[in-house]
Amino acid sequence: MPRWVFGIVCFFICIALVNAYVVYAALSSQRGVVSSQPYEDGLAYQDTIDRLQASRGLGWRTKLNLSEAGSLELLLHDKDGLPIEEAEIEVKLLRPADASLDTSVTLVPSAPGVYAEPNTPSIVPGLYLAEIVARKGADRFLEKKQFLATRPAPS
Repeated sequence: MPRWVFGIVCFFICIALVNAYVVYAALSSQRGVVSSQPYEDGLAYQDTIDRLQASRGLGWRTKLNLSEAGSLELLLHDKDGLPIEEAEIEVKLLRPADASLDTSVTLVPSAPGVYAEPNTPSIVPGLYLAEIVARKGADRFLEKKQFLATRPAPS
């Protein structure tokens, strides 16, 4: 058998080995499934859109940040800029890069219009998708936004 035939056969064997590795890596890695029922979640998303629009009608404004101690803090004001006191606040933080860092925190009042994490800080710095739910009386406020958790620079 000529030497060039052996070279072509080796070339195709190498291609087959690389393809086999790629198939193995694809089948053994994270599949990217976010929901076990995506169709139903998609149908229910109109409810979320309706709640977001109703929340805009309240005119409430929020600002999320990390305190110097590293705990989550939320500033909540009404449409006139006055602090909203005695509201029930829950914040879900979803980490797009690592679902194991997703967390849900119930915030408690720490000052007029300021709500803070009551326990030991649990937020790792990084980019999150924040879902803020605030309830006061009959009013229910929902906001979704990106949140970059960074610790303040030491003074």
